[in-house]
Amino acid sequence: LNIPETEALAAKEVVKIASLSGNPAMVGWLDDQGVKPDADDLVFAVEGGQVAIVEKILELGVTPPDPAPIQSKRGMGGQYGNFLPQVSIYESASVEILAKLFEKLPKDKKSRVLMDDQPVSLLRKVLAKGDLAKARHLIEKGADVNHPRPNTDPANSELGSLDDPGPPLGQGGVPGMMPNYGMAPGISGGMMPYGMNPAMMGGMGMMGGMGMMGMGGGSEDLESLSVVSLAARLGDPDFFQFLIEKGVKTNRLEEDGSSPLRYAVEKPNTFILKHLLENGLKPSEREEVEIATSFVRKGTLEQAQLLEQAGIKFQHPEAIEASIMNGNIGLVNFMIENAEKPLSNNNHWNSAFDYLEQFIFDYSARDLKLRPGIKDEELEISRKLATLFLENGLKSEKIRNSDDVAKLTREGAESLLRGPNEYIDVGVDSDGDGFDDYDEKITGHDHEDPNDTPTESEVDEAVAELDWRRNSMSETHQR
Repeated sequence: LNIPETEALAAKEVVKIASLSGNPAMVGWLDDQGVKPDADDLVFAVEGGQVAIVEKILELGVTPPDPAPIQSKRGMGGQYGNFLPQVSIYESASVEILAKLFEKLPKDKKSRVLMDDQPVSLLRKVLAKGDLAKARHLIEKGADVNHPRPNTDPANSELGSLDDPGPPLGQGGVPGMMPNYGMAPGISGGMMPYGMNPAMMGGMGMMGGMGMMGMGGGSEDLESLSVVSLAARLGDPDFFQFLIEKGVKTNRLEEDGSSPLRYAVEKPNTFILKHLLENGLKPSEREEVEIATSFVRKGTLEQAQLLEQAGIKFQHPEAIEASIMNGNIGLVNFMIENAEKPLSNNNHWNSAFDYLEQFIFDYSARDLKLRPGIKDEELEISRKLATLFLENGLKSEKIRNSDDVAKLTREGAESLLRGPNEYIDVGVDSDGDGFDDYDEKITGHDHEDPNDTPTESEVDEAVAELDWRRNSMSETHQR
């Protein structure tokens, strides 16, 4: 065919074949024979994680390319390959390979590789994937720890000042990207509605822990976060200290008005949380609800005390519900201690028993029964919570006194499920005091003691409260 041997070998991408073998000597021999590696061969070796091959190709004079997104050529084409994320070799490279690429990188190309002039920098892309070692290397090479820089003009800011309210929470993101409506960056689908049966949500607390506040999404979603929020989300105190030493600004908000506190409260180590609070970072009023709700699922009493000292309250209905559904007795008790008393007149706490009943019972079935899979320790927690609620003056249609609390077992729960209307006849007046046994039972009076008598207003209030609870529970279950 009169084709030079070197062209034939190059056409068959023999350097890539040598890369697959992991033999840098072969790549050197091919170069001696006139089959020169090029940038495409370098990309191939980087994607394959071939450190020695990358080093050899760079040694042979190939310059690291610009950070343009590339589609992998290692069998990723075809029908499905086009749907795979396209990343630069600097994003896909291991930290060891990245160091070798930077050694050979021309100075005028470094800023383009770090992408600090782009909507999403390389550092944020790497942190979104959770690679702290690689992030450290990029920062040492000059990556901007405050990317994106907050604009001084709040009307045209990407990440505004603390006085800039921004768009509704969960609707921020990188310009041009589809926002995650109604949720934190990182949640790829809608959050489970509050009040849904825990068993239907994959569990919470002792039942498993619901993914929330940016913990379950892909890295593309998380890239919309600033460096400091990504670091707070990862929760590594050593890396966060490293950022502080490099000049990171922690007192800032995201584009959607959220703050790094949203992520710091989910981590058991309090270093990041303490630093953020001590440096004056305060959430907006609308974010405070999300922080409190997120916190009570995983937080500790020590963290709760820090947040209370900083003015973040746990008296929002969503936070109260989450703490009860999570079975966190210590936090529930802490919240009650700091709540406005009496609880029976506190609108934030008047559904506490409803949340507890949803934790215990299965309302999705036609016949009311214990939640499938409920554990004995969860029933014990339920008894403790019910006692705590009764001691603080809260009322329940099913759990009215210590005798009912004692029935919160696998064997005794059936009698509670029947409800008072089915085991106390309406119209029966056992003690002859002029009030039905049912009326006395729902008002907390003894239906066998003629001297223990409710008033008409007590009965009316109890009936109205039971009707309200039934309607409220029905609406919650429908949601």
